Amino acid sequence: MARAETARLKRFLPVLDTIITLSPLLGLLGTVTGMISAFGVMAQTGMNSPNAITGGVGEALIATAAGLGAAIPAVIGYNYFVNRVKHWAVEMEGFTLDLLNLLSRPAAKAG
Repeated sequence: MARAETARLKRFLPVLDTIITLSPLLGLLGTVTGMISAFGVMAQTGMNSPNAITGGVGEALIATAAGLGAAIPAVIGYNYFVNRVKHWAVEMEGFTLDLLNLLSRPAAKAG
């Protein structure tokens, strides 16, 4: 019973784990595409127009920040919920042991 309840409590943790894993990777993808764009502009205009290059770099930094902005709260939430599930599992085990100890005692004789 406690195992089933623990499994039920853990059912959405893989979603947070996936967000934690994918967010920085998507941010990195955005960073790479932004830098490719910046280098493409640099190849077309040369080093004479730095304002044209900064757009791609800014785009890259926004993608990185967005990836980290999604991953950091997800890590905090994941760790919080994992610890709560562990706490509840220990509580359920303790209650179960107490109940089994209580039920295994011999009944008091009426006297």
